[in-house]
Amino acid sequence: MIKNEDDDGWAVEIIKDGEAEPALTGPWTMGRDKKNPKLLDPNAFRTLVKTASEVLRRHEQQRHAMLRKDFTVRADGEE
Repeated sequence: MIKNEDDDGWAVEIIKDGEAEPALTGPWTMGRDKKNPKLLDPNAFRTLVKTASEVLRRHEQQRHAMLRKDFTVRADGEE
């Protein structure tokens, strides 16, 4: 959980172990006292981890697609 310095709200960040950048950052619900974040229950934690994993997988698929190129080389009329 991180405090939003520009606002009274809170956010949650999911950072993969060993990575510098968060895989997922999003707003988090305020608690009943309207000052502190709502507690992170096991179901919410699992959902956040699943969402972060999906984001990382999509990024990996995008990088793979960018690197995978088919091309044909022709020299002296031969392929």
